[in-house]
Amino acid sequence: MLEVAKLDIVLPADTAYVPGVDGAVISANAEPSASHSFLLGVLVVFATLESVVGFCAGCWMFGQLMRLGVIPEETRVACADIWRRA
Repeated sequence: MLEVAKLDIVLPADTAYVPGVDGAVISANAEPSASHSFLLGVLVVFATLESVVGFCAGCWMFGQLMRLGVIPEETRVACADIWRRA
């Protein structure tokens, strides 16, 4: 017979459990790492490109994936006619 072990998880006093998000724990004194800074920088660059130049990196990438055939044909048809969604 298969037994399931019950784990008792004890969180440090300076953390908070986020209900609805499995396993997410937010620490009040978490220090940013290099990856946090890098991702924030990428976000700022792409947001600036979209707001200043009008270039949407997500739209560009979606277009490239459509061109390569990664995105299915029915998605391409639905994307071409935005009024169909209403």
